[in-house]
Amino acid sequence: AAGPLSSEALAAAMASAMATAGRPRVTLGEVATGDALDASGVLGDDACAARLLEHLPEGQRTRAELATLVRAPQFKQALAQLTSALVTPDNYNSILANFGIDPTAAPLSGDPVQCFLNAIIASVGAQPDGDGDAKMEDK
Repeated sequence: AAGPLSSEALAAAMASAMATAGRPRVTLGEVATGDALDASGVLGDDACAARLLEHLPEGQRTRAELATLVRAPQFKQALAQLTSALVTPDNYNSILANFGIDPTAAPLSGDPVQCFLNAIIASVGAQPDGDGDAKMEDK
């Protein structure tokens, strides 16, 4: 039989639980690899590519530059920074707003990276298909 629970043991258990709460199961860098983006067809889709190319500097708005960018260390670093920002609950709503997504339509509940990805999927009118991947709806 275990003895009484000390306040120190309870505090340590709570601190441990709080330290792991809000950590993503997967990072954006693990989800948005160059290979994954190629396999998804996003870079080959004319409408998606056009929307992404708008954000590249003038003179670099080509599909070749986009394909190079998603494999660059700077892209991976930016995804790591975004993942880090997402796990801070105070940042979540402002990040969604910066992406043009209504924070009330995608509340933070559970894994912040999954919530963020679900918010993006919902904002472009995609629905998950049977295997958990996003399937785009024609609008």
